[in-house]
Amino acid sequence: REFSELSLHAANYVCERIYLDIHDDVLALVGSSQWEQGDMIVGIAVATLEDYFQDIKTWVPYDYFFPKILKKCMDLLMQAYLNAFFTNTMELGLPNLDRALDILQSDWELLWNFFCMTNKKYHGRAGFYKKEYICDRLQIIQVVISLLKPDAEPNHIHYELLSIIKVFGVDTGAAAMLHILGLKRRRISSSRAQEWHELVALAEEHAEMQCVGCEPWYQIPDIRHSRFIKRMRPKRKSSNDMVDTSKTKKLVRRALLNRIVTSSRKMLRKDRKLIATWKLNDNDEPWKNQTQE
Repeated sequence: REFSELSLHAANYVCERIYLDIHDDVLALVGSSQWEQGDMIVGIAVATLEDYFQDIKTWVPYDYFFPKILKKCMDLLMQAYLNAFFTNTMELGLPNLDRALDILQSDWELLWNFFCMTNKKYHGRAGFYKKEYICDRLQIIQVVISLLKPDAEPNHIHYELLSIIKVFGVDTGAAAMLHILGLKRRRISSSRAQEWHELVALAEEHAEMQCVGCEPWYQIPDIRHSRFIKRMRPKRKSSNDMVDTSKTKKLVRRALLNRIVTSSRKMLRKDRKLIATWKLNDNDEPWKNQTQE
């Protein structure tokens, strides 16, 4: 038993050592200008993992320990990828949105091919994820792509919003959604920005009711103060708009009052005798008054 526990610690150490090799010089650049210019950041990371894994398979019993190393490396890689994307886009944004969309799609394909196809024989073995769960974990990149697309419609993207909350938690997920949308703010009208705000609030409320996002998968930096979130805030209404709004409210109230008065008059015509009893004093007896009439 002690040997088995020591072996697991050794496997975790190997994963962390691999992670250090590809983090600072590779994965930390996701979302940066170098990444946007076309440097194969994820391609380099995947190639590095393949080189390491070839050596590991010759030294480690891969039927038991290698799937655990594979799982740990995938978790560390996805954590680093998402953390770097939000960290760098908070500072730099995405100047070339169309180019960024292509790179995100390419990154997803590289990761999907590596974890779902190249290493498919380890799915569900010795602690490694099943294919469905791997796809679920990688889906967050597709969700980001869907939100960044210029033609994304608020009414057709409710699933994506809940997915982000599931991955990052309720508070951080809601902020991450607004940040992603803020990256393409110049392509969103003010009225559409208001719709997105309302939809994000609705998704956040729904997630809290359904306990979605109670156990976040990944941690990202505090994104609530992102300047791109501020871009998504609805503009304050002018004083003229406020006057018009108050006038509208008065008209609505007046219409409702007229409807109540009209219905009351009809009631009075139908039930004169009954309504007449409302004028009795507290000490009077209604049935005596009805008899006298």
